[in-house]
Order: sequence, then structure tokens, then C-alpha cells
Amino acid sequence: MSLLLIGGLRFRVYGYDTKHFSERVFILKVFQMAFSGAEQRAKLLNSIKCWDTEKELFFSETEYSKNMDWETFQKEYRDSIDFRKMLQMVPGIGAVAGAWANYTILEELGEAAMNAYRLRRLNDG
Repeated sequence: MSLLLIGGLRFRVYGYDTKHFSERVFILKVFQMAFSGAEQRAKLLNSIKCWDTEKELFFSETEYSKNMDWETFQKEYRDSIDFRKMLQMVPGIGAVAGAWANYTILEELGEAAMNAYRLRRLNDG
């Protein structure tokens, strides 16, 4: 669901097509930025600001996979949603907590995606 949100934004609103590998990497960076800590978020923001030059580095999936720290990515994502999703297991409030968790996660991701694409659009023009 989260990646569908970014996918809808990138093509319908901003006009970017994911047939290019670099566009899929950009979506992954936006997703990572939404759920990262402050230090990692600053690095990702710089990456997004300089996307025109940085996207040239991502010409193949194998090269990107070698350089991507998947373990850190997974841990930061897990840590950011851990408490919200854990509340779903509490009897009686699980459904309400789950709805709240999903809403806040999508809200954070949507805001990060819109701002990243806006920043990219400003730097393109």
C-alpha cells in the first residue's frame, strides 16, 4: 500500500516513470527517508537534492544492491513502526490502533514523498 502511494504520486502528479531503474531507486530513497533517523534522513535529503547527478550512479540493479545497506534500512523501518504496530495486538483496541497506525504511517510517507518530488521538481527546473 505504501509503495502504491508513492507510485501514484510519481506518475500521476509529477510525471516520472518507473520503467527506468533510477526512478525505482528514487522511490526507495523516499521510502527510506520517511522512516529513517535524523542522521540518515539528512544524507538522503542531500541525495534527493542532487538527484540529477546521483541517478547516473544507478544504472544497474546489481551495482545498487552491492552498495545498499539493506540491514540498516530494514532496522530503521522496523524501529519506526514497531510501537504503532505492536498496539494492534492489544485486545479490545487492536482494530482502532491498527487503523491509527496505518493512517499515520501513510501520512508520514505521503508527506515525505510529496516534499521529495517537489524538491526534485524545483531542482529540475
